[in-house]
Amino acid sequence: MTQEIPQVIIPKTNEFVIYKVIQVDLDRKPYIRFGDVYTIHSKILEAFLKEHNIQSEPFERHGDKITHPKGDRYKLVGAGRASIGMPERIIHFSGDSIHYGLGVNHEHLSKLEEHFEAKGFKIEFE
Repeated sequence: MTQEIPQVIIPKTNEFVIYKVIQVDLDRKPYIRFGDVYTIHSKILEAFLKEHNIQSEPFERHGDKITHPKGDRYKLVGAGRASIGMPERIIHFSGDSIHYGLGVNHEHLSKLEEHFEAKGFKIEFE
């Protein structure tokens, strides 16, 4: 039996932390992944694709080689920042990705709201 990969993985923290975030539709399911604030969105997407055994050819954008934003099974639909406030357990989404020209996708976040609530978090976005 194949273990299902969670659609939402929230980093563990006991304090206020800012992360970069990507939003992906994969096989018609919404996913979100967080990365260190100093990591470019492309590297977070690359790690997500490896998690699902998907290879992607990089392409050049703004002088950098980055992971392609869409493939046969996936499409990057949003990117930005997320600040996790503890102990309030509120995640605030904002910002955008310069490389991908995408901001936080509110509709995509709404599809995942129940996953955040199941983990005891409330989401907010600009």
